[in-house]
Amino acid sequence: MTLLRTVGLVLKDVDRPEADVVTQGRMDAAWQQLKTTKTKPHIFHDFIDAERADVVHLYDPSARVNVTIELGGVSTDGGSDPAGPPTYGFVMKKGPFKGRDPRELCREAIAFWRTYLDAIDEPTR
Repeated sequence: MTLLRTVGLVLKDVDRPEADVVTQGRMDAAWQQLKTTKTKPHIFHDFIDAERADVVHLYDPSARVNVTIELGGVSTDGGSDPAGPPTYGFVMKKGPFKGRDPRELCREAIAFWRTYLDAIDEPTR
């Protein structure tokens, strides 16, 4: 999740200085528009940006993995035999995306960046 926020930082600190003046202007305008809309798009403000801050600054990620191991019968050596492979449940434990699968949110975040970067590359869209 932290890497999702890094896309914008690389755009600002690496790509922008190397870009021509017109492209720099499009980058600045896109960033300014994103900052002024503080709540939308939610995937940026409430997931990409907020989760990065929680992970990097507070070490308090919202994403959790719940692992379930179904136990079968008890073996003769006193151990137990699993009834099948473990199952994994990925879930956001708090925040505006509570209950959602963080892998799904990452896909949405990647789609957001793709649209954002395409708009900078092709301003006539």
